[in-house]
Amino acid sequence: MVTVFVEILKLSVLLYVGFLNIRRYVLYLYIETLKQRLDAINQLRVDRALAAMGPAFQQVYSLLPTLLHYHHPLMPGYLDGNVPRGICLYTPDETQRHYLDELELNRGMLAKEPPKGELPITGLYSMGSTSSVGQSCSSDLDIWVCHQSWLDSEERQLLQRKCSLLESWAASLGVEVSFFLIDENRFPP
Repeated sequence: MVTVFVEILKLSVLLYVGFLNIRRYVLYLYIETLKQRLDAINQLRVDRALAAMGPAFQQVYSLLPTLLHYHHPLMPGYLDGNVPRGICLYTPDETQRHYLDELELNRGMLAKEPPKGELPITGLYSMGSTSSVGQSCSSDLDIWVCHQSWLDSEERQLLQRKCSLLESWAASLGVEVSFFLIDENRFPP
């Protein structure tokens, strides 16, 4: 009798664990669906923002991640030194890939990938009126460059100088860009 009870108890535990795993899997699928929907909404916002702007704005907006991920003497924003470069989980899109391919083909120089491991820039975020109701043809770009908290003072200064050079490059194209370096652990309130 005790053996039967133990077997029933084991079976009950297995069924319960199986039920929990099914619930966990369903929750995982639900979260993945929500993430895909959020990505689709974000892409729609970016597409609308770009459609409302001229070619220079589109070029600047599209290339900023590439110019912060790579560091090369032929690219806007280049300066000597060990400038922090590389955005976590960044993969160039078609336009950005085309820019990099042109750099390699026309100028014979390949933009080096950032070093492997933990990259210094955790994300780029377009703040302000971009893709909002308040966006107009004269809107500027406010870009948060979120970086790892382990960057030292010199590295932050180099990254800020690179951003200043990118602001000047964008201004030469008629696009106003402002960069704000944000420590990932110190978001403003």
